[in-house]
Amino acid sequence: MVLSKVLAEIIKKHKPKCIPEIGTLYEYSAILMANLVSNDNYEKKVVSIKLAKAFADIAKRNIQDAGFQEKIRYYRW
Repeated sequence: MVLSKVLAEIIKKHKPKCIPEIGTLYEYSAILMANLVSNDNYEKKVVSIKLAKAFADIAKRNIQDAGFQEKIRYYRW
């Protein structure tokens, strides 16, 4: 099964309030997960921690382009 389908099934089944993501690349999976969390509760969000500075600017821009600044909390470690 494709990773995006697995993530979608887990999120739909468990309806998490917060989804941690560590070691992201371009934020594609964070955007996918943020798209799946409900808009009805501000606490539902993705917390993404980026370890590699080389991809930080691209990741931040992708989050903004997708319009998920409010759902994805992004940290550069």
